[in-house]
Amino acid sequence: MKKFVLSLGLTAVALLVLLTSCTGGQTQKQADLSAFAQTIQEKYEFAAYLMEQDPEADEFAKQSIEQYLPGLLDLDLEQRVIYMSMITMNNGEFSMVQAKSAEDAAKVGEIFQAPPSCGPTAPVWRSTAATC
Repeated sequence: MKKFVLSLGLTAVALLVLLTSCTGGQTQKQADLSAFAQTIQEKYEFAAYLMEQDPEADEFAKQSIEQYLPGLLDLDLEQRVIYMSMITMNNGEFSMVQAKSAEDAAKVGEIFQAPPSCGPTAPVWRSTAATC
């Protein structure tokens, strides 16, 4: 399971780097993170309680994102796809964003690598998580 979460994390980081890299003056094709998330869910088995969080449509989603990914909603992003568990102990979550600038991409990296500061998963994260 740890290898799966790590590989998913590496995939997300690679996607983030690709989405924010320089195109050398060429027109860059827009990635569809929602479609990519759908592909991930079709390819890998996720729990039924993993749900997409839309902070514009749901106040609970906004509060959850602010608690577990503090600062993410303050950034100017092209796209944001966040899947979180609706239970306290879970077997995986994933978030992907496309930043509009390299500075925001770096901030996203910091946010994604920071352990949760509170909640029941914080001690587990601190003792077992690997960042990439």
